[in-house]
Amino acid sequence: MEKILHIGLGKCASSSLQVIWDQSSNYKTHSLTNLTNIVSNILAENSDDLDLALHKIKGIEIGPLEFDDNNVNVLTSEGITFSYISDFKHGKLTYLKQKSLAALLDGLCTKVLLLVRDPKEWILSAYSQHIKEGGSLDFDDYLVRARDSLLNNLDLKYIKQIFEEHGFEITILPIELIKRSEEKFWLNYEDKLNIPKPDPCYFPEDRRLANVTDFATMPTHLKLNKIFNELFIPLQKGRPHAGTKAAQIYESLHTSKKWGSRVALHELDSQKLSELNGLIESDDNQKDITNTPITAIQIKLDKIFNELFSLVQHNHSYTGNKANIILKSIETSRKWVLRYALREPSSDKVFRLKELIELQNNNIFEKFSLDEQFLNQLRNNFLSPLSKEKDFPYKDILSEYTLSIASLE
Repeated sequence: MEKILHIGLGKCASSSLQVIWDQSSNYKTHSLTNLTNIVSNILAENSDDLDLALHKIKGIEIGPLEFDDNNVNVLTSEGITFSYISDFKHGKLTYLKQKSLAALLDGLCTKVLLLVRDPKEWILSAYSQHIKEGGSLDFDDYLVRARDSLLNNLDLKYIKQIFEEHGFEITILPIELIKRSEEKFWLNYEDKLNIPKPDPCYFPEDRRLANVTDFATMPTHLKLNKIFNELFIPLQKGRPHAGTKAAQIYESLHTSKKWGSRVALHELDSQKLSELNGLIESDDNQKDITNTPITAIQIKLDKIFNELFSLVQHNHSYTGNKANIILKSIETSRKWVLRYALREPSSDKVFRLKELIELQNNNIFEKFSLDEQFLNQLRNNFLSPLSKEKDFPYKDILSEYTLSIASLE
């Protein structure tokens, strides 16, 4: 019986591989996502008493797992290493989570698959994930506040050490192999893991299934998140009680923020994206903004909600109950949020909303740099474990990683 454990890294083709494994005829997939979520939540909820957290984690029972004797069994979750990217206030718990999961998974199998990518691209992708999940920090602020999470998630030295301490044999593959040649990737996969490749083994073309980041939509997505956040403020003052109208509006806005924009912007072509930006940034109500600013902002926000509703409605990648929930949330938000959020408008609130609506921030991924301590940690903890040819025989890709880090000086 063949078994492998896939542990990430996150943002390294995990979704694509999971689709391939799940749809192949010679593999059986065992998702460990529920386990990784449980461990994450225990640590976050008991961050002030880590002894209690570890006691609870030790009591977790895995299984029973029904392995298939005739196929390759893949135990998979990028969440084994990918931790607290959005909830980054708990970034320092990343090591403890990884160590706890290595101990819990000890003995289930021997072979471990770990995928890596250019660390600069990984950081940009992690920030994009923050935006896709409703985050509204500008990139510079994100680099400061998510520093522990970013560095700890990219600490290959620690990941390799703790899993090897539990008897795992780690195979590291760069996702750049996929970009160059899928065939070459699978040849290395079979050779390093000594298992057959999935059949079939085609990477999914559906960007949603592959969870591919469309960087072109991120500035628009960030702006929408900032607007949603401003609307949230009056609703968050003493979160409304469950079952009340205010609670329904609060949850609708939360769903619209987290999923409405994400679905609306999924696979949006350049013309539609330009039209949406034009709608948000247009000056067509300048007279109203001067004379009756609150009315003008209400009209503008109503148009934005209507456009999001239309884009979700016509996005055929999302159908069924989930799409209906998102559409209902957007419609409820459009109808009621503005009444609550702008019921007692202050001049400051009107100004902030006007400023956000008119904001043009299409260069959120401008050239950035990192401080020397950050760069040294990347060199020591990310590059160093890849320096041994027997562990990472991809010298050209390693050189690209090295140059990429140097470009951030």
